[in-house]
Amino acid sequence: MLHLWINIQRLEAYIFKKGKSMKKYIFVIYLLFMPCISFAQCDEADDFIMGISQKVLHIIKHKNSAANELSDLFVSVVDVDWIGKFVLGSYWKTLDDTQKKQYLAKYRSFIIAAYVPLFKEYNGQDFKVDDATDLPNNQCMVSMSIYGKTEYNLSYRLKKMDDKFVVHDIIAEGVSLLSTQRSEFGAIITQKGFDALLNRLDAKNKKQISK
Repeated sequence: MLHLWINIQRLEAYIFKKGKSMKKYIFVIYLLFMPCISFAQCDEADDFIMGISQKVLHIIKHKNSAANELSDLFVSVVDVDWIGKFVLGSYWKTLDDTQKKQYLAKYRSFIIAAYVPLFKEYNGQDFKVDDATDLPNNQCMVSMSIYGKTEYNLSYRLKKMDDKFVVHDIIAEGVSLLSTQRSEFGAIITQKGFDALLNRLDAKNKKQISK
């Protein structure tokens, strides 16, 4: 991948040395090479999801403190703060610094409590990555299937930031985490106010802890 990019840069420099008449070919070069770069990035995203899945299985099978290990893994690959801000939509800008910190702390606990226990339900099912699709803004969508008594379809929208992939959305059976929570949270704030949302997050967190 690095060699491809270096060769593009060398070719571009050569064309600029040859004069303005050849600069128009730069656009053609990028049209030819950028799809290769995108495909390579999505291949990396495919490998990333497979790697995380293998880590989850290893933790479940070999760790006594699986819950803590899975929580640490989850927050290391899911951009929880970004998701938390996004699902608030325009309401995020209306909060003061104290409210933002309070909300993000509760949201982190909420999303961890909602998703990490699902990993522990693994009971020998097979899984495979089905597809990796390039998306705008340095993103990829990776789809996978989990097979057992029931088949589940999951997709992850990944964004590459600082040479590292992070999860920006989880789509389970066609239902987007971002869309669902943005709609739900927006309705609560509109109807009952921001404090009502915090109370709802607290209630759900306590319910998960008591299980």
